[in-house]
Amino acid sequence: ISILATDKYVLIYKIQNNEIILLYSFENEVFSKKLKPAIVLPQLLMKYKVNIFLSTRVGEGLKNSLFAKGIQTIEKQISKKEDLITLLDS
Repeated sequence: ISILATDKYVLIYKIQNNEIILLYSFENEVFSKKLKPAIVLPQLLMKYKVNIFLSTRVGEGLKNSLFAKGIQTIEKQISKKEDLITLLDS
C-alpha cells in the first residue's frame, strides 16, 4: 500500500490493544484543492489529535512542520493495515 501526503483521502486510525479502528476518513484538501502538505496537514492532524503520521514518502518541509507540532513521522511502505500494529510495536 502506498500512502502519500497527496493522496485523495486521509484515513485516521486508532490502535489500541492490537486492534485497529478507523476513526475518520475524509477527502484530503492537499489533493482536492492542490494545497501544500506542510501547510495543511499539521493543522488537520492536530485537530484530530493524531500523534503519528505514516507515509511512504515525506518531504522535509512536511516532516519539519509535523515535528514542530509534536507529531512523529514514519516513512514506511506497508502491505496491509494490520502491519500498523507491528510497525508501532517496533
